[in-house]
Amino acid sequence: MDLKVEIFDPIAKRIVERSDSLRVVKKLSRSGIEGWLKVEAAAALDEKLVAFQNKGPDLLLKENLQIELKAATDLSPSWIVKDGALRYNCPCLFVGDGQRRRIDRLRADARVTLLAYEVFSDGQNPWIIGIVVPK
Repeated sequence: MDLKVEIFDPIAKRIVERSDSLRVVKKLSRSGIEGWLKVEAAAALDEKLVAFQNKGPDLLLKENLQIELKAATDLSPSWIVKDGALRYNCPCLFVGDGQRRRIDRLRADARVTLLAYEVFSDGQNPWIIGIVVPK
């Protein structure tokens, strides 16, 4: 399965379309919004989604592909890498604060590859959606 085309692109499109709902939660600093991401990812992936998993990576997709989700009103690159991609040795799709320095830290981390990302706005705040994979 092509992670960028079949997974990242449809989820990113859906998240950008729903970005207005992020504006409300942005004022809650350092708040997790993985439940929101899980719902939006499920809607975007439709038939590719096999199950939500309570243990291990959050999503089980067709072809036994597992993906961890990380989403918060802030963005901790080490959290995405250490507790996301490396913890389960799988792709980690994330949404969070879109400040440039945070993106640069993810890109510079030698343990993962930043496969794709998109910076977008909720009308007031920058956000990023991206996907990293372990090297």
